[in-house]
Amino acid sequence: MSTPVDPFIACRPGVLRHAWDEVPYDGKAPAFGHVMLNRCMRCGCERRCLVSRVTGEIITRWSYKHPEGYLRAKDATDAAPTSAEYRRMYLAVLLEKEKPKRAPKVHEATATKGKGLRLA
Repeated sequence: MSTPVDPFIACRPGVLRHAWDEVPYDGKAPAFGHVMLNRCMRCGCERRCLVSRVTGEIITRWSYKHPEGYLRAKDATDAAPTSAEYRRMYLAVLLEKEKPKRAPKVHEATATKGKGLRLA
């Protein structure tokens, strides 16, 4: 039995990571900072951070909102995969997509009239 494919594998550390897009923030921000709200175009994860209006430095990243199923359940013996392990998982997905589709077998032409080739 094969391991189920992680639907968020492209966004994992060591793979492609999140594909952030800017989203308008309609909340209230302090006078000294600008709230940047980003959403991943692949998985829908949201990130909010406060940026200094003067220096452009990130003052704080205070919020991540992950899609359901993104966070891994952990126990005392469960370690998150390494970046290399995530890349191997992603590579397996890519190779599976690239696998050529098997063409049907073609038998030698028969001498029957009007029937042409027969597929197995």
